Amino acid sequence: MGTTFFVTHTGTLEVSVNGNVVNTLMEGQAFGGLALLYNCPRTATVKALIDAGVWGANGHNFKQVLAQNAANRQADNLKFLDSIKVFDGLNQKQKDQIALSALSEWFDAGQRVATQGETLAAIYFVKKGGLKVMTGGEVKADGKFSGGNEEHHLSSGEYIGAALLLSAKTRPMWENTLLADAKTELLCISVKDLKEILGNNLAKILETALVNKGLRMCPVMSQFSSTQRNDIAKAIVIKDLPAGAAVQEGVRYIVVLEGSVTGMHKEEEVTLERAQWLEDGGLLESESSAEAKSEIRRVHDGEGNGARVGFLTKEGLLSALKELGLAAIGNAEEAGAVRTRRATVGAELSEEHGKLSEQLEIASDLTRKLIVAKKAREASSERRSVTSPECF
Repeated sequence: MGTTFFVTHTGTLEVSVNGNVVNTLMEGQAFGGLALLYNCPRTATVKALIDAGVWGANGHNFKQVLAQNAANRQADNLKFLDSIKVFDGLNQKQKDQIALSALSEWFDAGQRVATQGETLAAIYFVKKGGLKVMTGGEVKADGKFSGGNEEHHLSSGEYIGAALLLSAKTRPMWENTLLADAKTELLCISVKDLKEILGNNLAKILETALVNKGLRMCPVMSQFSSTQRNDIAKAIVIKDLPAGAAVQEGVRYIVVLEGSVTGMHKEEEVTLERAQWLEDGGLLESESSAEAKSEIRRVHDGEGNGARVGFLTKEGLLSALKELGLAAIGNAEEAGAVRTRRATVGAELSEEHGKLSEQLEIASDLTRKLIVAKKAREASSERRSVTSPECF
């Protein structure tokens, strides 16, 4: 069983398996790692061809270093993920899984990362170096890219591919060719891994996660349970706004899914970017107040490039509440009261559960004592049967 990880310091080493030479190790090359990783016997024999020296690390230290490196890598990856807005709505567990699956890759200057027309296979985040985003040009027979124009440039901290991921296309393809402009390190998030973690319909899943996150953040909507919010989310209307288009009046809640919008909220002009939301303070007013003026008005595309939004009307919310059997709620205070009652009932049930557990523990203890007493009597009877057979 392997106990040490080795790194060749000087000399030359020969690696053989079942008497067959399979490799030669020079200065700086390592061996012994597989046996430590998989807790298995060494599968090869290593011998010095000339005088040689090696550095060794015991298995415990080797695994500690690997674990620490993995933790550091995941922490770094999470920082990058947090800056990719397409993942804004995901929970921490989902982000942790994506961070673990992400890989770092190095590309030399001029090397192609992706080619126009190829199926989108990954989202790329620039950690070091930069990427040229090219239009036109062609790939020569030797694999080198020729011609084309640089449309824009990505520097450290920027990413590409997320917008394509959210497109409605079944198989989104790269619309540009990506070239490393220097020695470049990229964090690569595989589309295949994303589908394994989140599900096949990534665009829909990520959009739904963003809608639900907005509802969780709202002071009024946060009064409902997660199951109730999921049902309310089904009443939210998703709409693409062409350049210059406006959202219908009477909206009581809005969240930006792509682009930005501008509008009025409580007589003040506001601009909302992706993942930002607005909520009407009178969202849960009774049905008799349905004609009351909304605090959210004159919302339209903010940059002239179009936007994608999700919004909830008063009628949509009332319909969702009826489906949940909560149509009697008349305002935010009453919604809060529902939550308080739910919490009170939960606390009472928890207290009753505690009392019941305590009683069961007492009963179990009494049962154990009875069993012990019974066994003691049986043992005593057995002893009497040995020492006083005339009694039976």
